[in-house]
Amino acid sequence: WRRFPAAACPPALGAIHPVARSAYSPTSTPSTMIRLAVFAVVTALLLAGADAACSRKSRRMTLYKCAEKCSDLAKLTTLRSGSLHKSKLASLKKNRKGCKVCRCRVVPVRCKSVPCGPGLQPRPARRSSPIPLHADPEKFCCAPKNRACESGPCLNGGTCSTTGINGFSCACVAGSSGVTCEIANPCAPDPCLNGGTCSNSNGTATCLCSTGYSGDTCV
Repeated sequence: WRRFPAAACPPALGAIHPVARSAYSPTSTPSTMIRLAVFAVVTALLLAGADAACSRKSRRMTLYKCAEKCSDLAKLTTLRSGSLHKSKLASLKKNRKGCKVCRCRVVPVRCKSVPCGPGLQPRPARRSSPIPLHADPEKFCCAPKNRACESGPCLNGGTCSTTGINGFSCACVAGSSGVTCEIANPCAPDPCLNGGTCSNSNGTATCLCSTGYSGDTCV
């Protein structure tokens, strides 16, 4: 056995384990050298065993390969479900054995994530619906913009507002009613003066005057 001077002992090796530190000291013995060799062999076997516990596929897994796997899973899910899916998240995690595991999050593509182009508006009933596999996302999720109010359907000063895909509603002013505010109330505002009572007679205001007053408006 050859003994090495203390200066030849690598500092890093001496810092790893007390056995390694004493092996290269001037007073080390052959038995110490044997213990060091056994220690090194056992450590190598333990490390090799831990690595062997992981599958070959796990040892070679990278984040890029994990992303490809998740993308393939999204395509497979799309074919099985009949609606579009996409890979939302791909990440590498370690299990209890320290082996790399690919984690995927695959989610359906819904209409709320599809922007509608010029002249189009979202279909409210399909906002949370998954997009079918062979459908055009914009055609499935969007409809032509509602232009029902552009023709001015509300009468007698009513205000028009669009509803749904092609519907509208009218907010009528006082004195009119109906779907398009087409029914006018001749008694609004009240034309009768001096306490007279107005009544609607076939769309014409008729005043019932108080005592001492007469005329169409009770003057």
